[in-house]
Amino acid sequence: MDSYIVVTLTVHREGPHYVAKCVDLGTSSFGDTEDEALANLNDATLLFLNTLEELGECAEALERLGVVVHRGGIASQRVPCLPDHTVVSQVIPLAV
Repeated sequence: MDSYIVVTLTVHREGPHYVAKCVDLGTSSFGDTEDEALANLNDATLLFLNTLEELGECAEALERLGVVVHRGGIASQRVPCLPDHTVVSQVIPLAV
């Protein structure tokens, strides 16, 4: 993995569904379970990043969003958590 980003995902229940959001990129999705919501969010987030890559706008968009691109090493981040939310970190490899 040459370069990667670390993003924060949250999941909370809304009615009968779970809603998952990527705090850093603004993507979101939902599912019948937390795991399904996170899997759907992963698909949506990768589609978003792949589209940015295809348009040649990934590096610029990540910079504008304040998302740090890491190259090697280990990254960590402390994130406040809202009550009744699950917070997860995800490492996403980049082609940048």
